[in-house]
Amino acid sequence: MSQLFNNDELLLKLSQRDPAALEALMEIYFPVLCRFAEKILPDAALAKDAVQDTFINYWRSTQQFASLGNLKAFLLIATRNSCVNSLRGRDRQAKTHRAATAAALLETESIHTEIVKNELLALIYDTVRQMTPAMQEIFYLSFRDGMTVKQISAHLSMNVKAVKKQKYKALVILRTRFGHRRDLLPLILFLLLEGSKKI
Repeated sequence: MSQLFNNDELLLKLSQRDPAALEALMEIYFPVLCRFAEKILPDAALAKDAVQDTFINYWRSTQQFASLGNLKAFLLIATRNSCVNSLRGRDRQAKTHRAATAAALLETESIHTEIVKNELLALIYDTVRQMTPAMQEIFYLSFRDGMTVKQISAHLSMNVKAVKKQKYKALVILRTRFGHRRDLLPLILFLLLEGSKKI
């Protein structure tokens, strides 16, 4: 687990090019940006590459940001641009189809909307990274990688009941922390519903 910073500390440390701050930023926003990139690109591997490019280019740049919100917006827009560039590099027929899909996405969902949605998702990931290592691993295998409880049990050589217990505890923590947040309720419900399907 990376070092924990509050927003002001994180922004300051990033401006000072502290590698620990970059690690903390990536721990929260890398999976969030990958989800966004997967809406545009045809597979998860390409999406991951696009997000990696975003962070590499950010770290190499000398650009400073007045707020963490501005930095997050920059990362989202940079990821979108990286995705579009990736589409342009593929064969012509596939490019035409996928570029049309990307254009439709960008027309129907504004960058502002995506920033809000991804910020909410980032809050969830920030909570998850404060859970126990076992709970984190089971959460990610389930909700990020789409594995069922039986698959996780086999993958980790754990008892099925133990996997279910850890997964349930993770969801209870999320529900307890964000139950009062109406803006986060749809995401929490989505996780709960998806989780019940995979049991």
